[in-house]
Amino acid sequence: MNSAVFKRPEAAVITAAVSIPILGYIDYLTGREFGFFIFYFFPILYTAWYCRLTSSVAISVLSALVWFAADFLLTPHYASHVYSLWNSIIRLFVFMLIVYFVFKIKQSIAAERKISDDLRTALAQVKTLRGLIPICAACKKIRNDQGYWERIEKYIEDHSEADFSHGICEECARKLYPEIFNKEKKAEE
Repeated sequence: MNSAVFKRPEAAVITAAVSIPILGYIDYLTGREFGFFIFYFFPILYTAWYCRLTSSVAISVLSALVWFAADFLLTPHYASHVYSLWNSIIRLFVFMLIVYFVFKIKQSIAAERKISDDLRTALAQVKTLRGLIPICAACKKIRNDQGYWERIEKYIEDHSEADFSHGICEECARKLYPEIFNKEKKAEE
């Protein structure tokens, strides 16, 4: 049988709803001496993992009711059923805690997966330059992988996701356009 079937929420609810009364009957047959908590725990955990919160709460309530019925039937007629009721309320509380913590774990795992997927996507989009890059000491052209010299801007654009906007630094502007800087100096005086 395909294991994906058991991961479907409907299958989880049906499996848990059928198994809990069977567990209750076995619990009744074994008597009060045998601790049965762990066996009720599995259907609750199963539905909490694969189903919505409402389904998990319903299975928790069903488990507490079935366990109460088994205890009620095992309680002698002269004894009080208050203890069975109290124990069932405590069990229901514990079952609800299990459901709550399983849902918190599922949420944490889902958030972690989303962050991991986002990180993988971001890393796939990042291009980095690595290793030694041969560059001309005079004109600053870079030799590409085919051995041709190209402008540094072209090389970086081809090997990364950077774009360039050109400007001119003050030092180069003074060298290239001395007449403009001389006029400004005279205007300041």
